[in-house]
Amino acid sequence: MKAIPLLAVWAVGMLLTGCGELVPGEAVRSEPSQSSYRDMLSAELRKQLDHAREVQMVDPCSLIDFDAAARLGTIKSVGTGSKPVECEIEYEVPKQPAADPEDGMTIVPGLPYLVQVGHRDLVTGGAGEKPENAGSMCSMRLFTGYEDGTGREAISYSLIVSGSSIGPKDPPPRCQDLEPLVNASRPFAAHPKARSESRRVPNSKLFDVDPCAVLDVLGGQQKIEISAPIFPFGCAFKPEGENQRSITFLFEGADEARQSVAEAKNGSSIAKYVDLLGVPATVYGPSGICMVMVYPDVDHPVSGSDPLSRRPWVPKVMVNVNEELKSCPKAVEVATEVARLYKAAK
Repeated sequence: MKAIPLLAVWAVGMLLTGCGELVPGEAVRSEPSQSSYRDMLSAELRKQLDHAREVQMVDPCSLIDFDAAARLGTIKSVGTGSKPVECEIEYEVPKQPAADPEDGMTIVPGLPYLVQVGHRDLVTGGAGEKPENAGSMCSMRLFTGYEDGTGREAISYSLIVSGSSIGPKDPPPRCQDLEPLVNASRPFAAHPKARSESRRVPNSKLFDVDPCAVLDVLGGQQKIEISAPIFPFGCAFKPEGENQRSITFLFEGADEARQSVAEAKNGSSIAKYVDLLGVPATVYGPSGICMVMVYPDVDHPVSGSDPLSRRPWVPKVMVNVNEELKSCPKAVEVATEVARLYKAAK
């Protein structure tokens, strides 16, 4: 497999907030030209953008030593979750009779249940790589070697045990299991593989799209502030004098995605169905909040090719804008341009 360098990216998350940088742009559609919104960014912000887009090509499951992961238990499934930046390993958990016979069988608590890896953040101060627990979940950082004035970049590895309920009766965390897994995974994290060659995570041409490229079409004379840091699988920007728009690339289970679209079409959902250049989408617009969900290729789900990675997924784009009109014209405008970028992708 082709290896790609480990990328020093900025914080990964779904909340697209932060500092910003002003670039020319206009919240009305104009014809794209050969110039790019990137031309107006500082060298530092272009660097962030390049890192963020490169990490979209990383296979997060290649950050794990699977021999070490298999020592924690019998692996039930491997693959993506709703966040494409992460890889999840789910374990088989045995069952036992419940305390109340009417409840039948229940899972044995306190055993490895789920490993998650791939989230990246920037750490400041004297934080190290030692395991930390929050309730019954144990997490450990693995520094990538990238350091910036904002902090040092780290990949997060987490282990969740069975029977977790986020309460005082939670089983104890199993940091003694997570630490050897992370240490064994160090060489894998240093040389991750390409998502396009992964057998464990689904690929989609959506991840070849730069979501900030909508600014090439929405550009003009008005200034637009691009929020920084720039996250993998997302973009946030704010036209001068208006509210922020955010774009986030996600996955949704194929059945759930089809149901969301079908219910919006037949009127049984609070969301409304819209067609964006032939791409199905739903619009939810209570007063002051607008959310558009775009479902590219909802009828053509993707999955990994590994026998443990066959769950079907549909790529999804979430667009958020705070606006007064329940029809969400500004959110729909952004979502339409994302759909256009997707259709144009190879």
